[in-house]
Amino acid sequence: MRNNYRNIVAHFVLALLLLPILAMGILQVVEVYIESTREERLATENLVLITLPIQEVVWEEDQKELWVGDKLFDVSSFTIKGGVYHLTGVFDEEETEIADSLLRFI
Repeated sequence: MRNNYRNIVAHFVLALLLLPILAMGILQVVEVYIESTREERLATENLVLITLPIQEVVWEEDQKELWVGDKLFDVSSFTIKGGVYHLTGVFDEEETEIADSLLRFI
């Protein structure tokens, strides 16, 4: 009887330890799916034009996605004139939420 109790406790503790890893894995799979739909969203959603000084641009994915303040921005196209980026794209609310969730795990 005592061995059964130990096995149950051991499995319960193991499940608790694996839960955060499983949650992170699920979030990363969802993030990959959202990234795979980037081109479709850029073609169907209303694009916005933003301008940022070069020193404020932090690319998340080289020339495809960057942080604008605390939001991810999917880039359709950009130009650089006079030390300023002129970026066309869409704000990615879904991926921003997932990135925030992943950062909370770290």
